[in-house]
Amino acid sequence: MQMIWRATAIGSLSVIFAAGALAAQAVTLAIPSEILGTERAVYVRLPLGYEMRTDSYPVLYFTDGEAIDRIAVPIVDSLSRAGTVPEMIIVGIPHPDRQSDLTPTALQSRPGSGGGEDLFRFIAEELIPYMDANYRTRPTRVLFGHSLGGLFSAYAMVRDPGLFAGYIASSPVISWDDWYVRELADARFTAWGDRNTFLALSIGSEEEPRLLDAGKEFAAWLEQNAPDSLRWSFRVYGGQDHMSVWPHSLRDGLVGFFSQPDGGPAGAAEPLQTLSPADRP
Repeated sequence: MQMIWRATAIGSLSVIFAAGALAAQAVTLAIPSEILGTERAVYVRLPLGYEMRTDSYPVLYFTDGEAIDRIAVPIVDSLSRAGTVPEMIIVGIPHPDRQSDLTPTALQSRPGSGGGEDLFRFIAEELIPYMDANYRTRPTRVLFGHSLGGLFSAYAMVRDPGLFAGYIASSPVISWDDWYVRELADARFTAWGDRNTFLALSIGSEEEPRLLDAGKEFAAWLEQNAPDSLRWSFRVYGGQDHMSVWPHSLRDGLVGFFSQPDGGPAGAAEPLQTLSPADRP
């Protein structure tokens, strides 16, 4: 079956002024998916000057893609202008049904849940191949998710640790379905090998107790069970709640990933410490 890809621009691939700096706008791609059985929109934001260069770029895949302009773009631009991370392509993945898209298993108590495996396959088998075929990408890919998206990011890491070089799980609903992801990890870690994968796990100190306690419990479990080649960190952000923490998680996850010796997953990352309210606005 021939796949027809449509691209429309959010204001076109022009250049706009944002916060006193030049910024390239995102385009919307409408991608027909055989796996999902429908056409799915994704947002692609290229680095400024992409069309005038020949460089290849890392790619950040950002769930809850509706927030690409509000969260991902300003953080990536700020970090790249400072030289803290390289310029990168950002792919925002919006969700017509967030609960379905981002949950790996179905729960009777959460009707419509359990579509995470289909979304994973869409990303792995259709979206990433399209991006690699049509844009100048490097094999350095990072997946970010928050809340249910954080659960999805952790699931994707365990499901296929080699698909992305880095996984950022912000405030993940990690105990979903009686700790399904942890049980899957327990089975997969025995055959992990030398995969050199990076995971940044984080949560806010003002989260609901069930989320905060689950995050701490999962980090304690990783401390005892994670393979040596999994470069992982856990951070509790003092004074941050469920909605305020995710920009910090994205920023520090990217910095942690790209600060490693080779700018990728190999090599030990510096440990991330718990921050007090005075340390983080």
